[in-house]
Amino acid sequence: MPELIREDIRLLVDGTLYSGWKEVQASRSIEQAALAFRLGVTERWLGQPSRKVIRPGAACLLTATGDPMITGYVDDVTVEYDTGQHAITIAGRDKVGDLVDCAAVVDGDHVFNDLTVLEFARRICNPYGIPVTAEVDVGAPFARFAIQPGETGFAAIERACRHRALLPNGDGQGGLVLTRAGKGGRHAGSLRLGHNVKTASGAFTYRDRFSETILRGQQEGSDTVDVDDIAGPEGRARDVAITRYRPSVIVSEQAGNGMSLADRAAWEVRVARGRSRKVTYNVAGWRDEDGTLWRSNNLIPVVDDYLDIAFDMLIVSATFGLTTSGTVTELQLALPDAYDLLPEPDEQPDPASGLMEAL
Repeated sequence: MPELIREDIRLLVDGTLYSGWKEVQASRSIEQAALAFRLGVTERWLGQPSRKVIRPGAACLLTATGDPMITGYVDDVTVEYDTGQHAITIAGRDKVGDLVDCAAVVDGDHVFNDLTVLEFARRICNPYGIPVTAEVDVGAPFARFAIQPGETGFAAIERACRHRALLPNGDGQGGLVLTRAGKGGRHAGSLRLGHNVKTASGAFTYRDRFSETILRGQQEGSDTVDVDDIAGPEGRARDVAITRYRPSVIVSEQAGNGMSLADRAAWEVRVARGRSRKVTYNVAGWRDEDGTLWRSNNLIPVVDDYLDIAFDMLIVSATFGLTTSGTVTELQLALPDAYDLLPEPDEQPDPASGLMEAL
């Protein structure tokens, strides 16, 4: 079993360093935009006899043995006390939390032309002081991309990312990273029961898997197009693991062509396969065999004879816990295909709006 590090958890709040935590929970996930933390602490800290006040909205940095985990702000402060003891619970998120809560734009432009999704995300994030980077090719610029009324910053960025099959995630350092499933990197070592895994559970289902998936396109009818042609082309893909007759037919929103519909059908099969197998492991400590803090969107080899797993899996989320019993990390894993994305078609300008602008 890898040697466990006794984590030194500290929170830097507006220039003041706090330690002496009794309970810690922090989480990273490719399914949530902002990284989050919750800390339980006594009111008087070791080496700091005077009362220190932590207020909501304060800038903060959470570190584990010197490694930065979350750079952001305090959201909530809860105080509980009686005649014998005082306790404070502090909750917060990284800077991306502001993108989740707040408007994309207020007085600025809501229509953007000839920008890549990376450039668009930087425009939205700049007022919040959030840098944006990309781990993968972000694709071609948008001819036009419009923010919807009242849309939050993260919702607008996430919608733009869907058009380029990208995942937007907080990086924990106060920035936003555009990526794809499995592109975060690889963790050292492996996950094995009796080696570093303390407990394990698995969920497996064939409920949403089909022997054959058929994508059918459609197009508008007209005087020159007969009923048979309106149905449009189709694409098919098989899931060889499903041996009994279980077909699925999906009517595409767009006519497409034979090749694009076949790609979409194959994608549906891959995603259904990926989502059919999910496992959760509780591992001792917060780090892999190289001493790196566990990260979501990283790949890790899994060796689990009981669950019949001997291949790489994707870390969907990592939840770090510290109690009086020690440190533990809950890792939720899935097949990388579960988070495979398909680019959505770019939005097209409304011809009527162009006519009105011309007038």
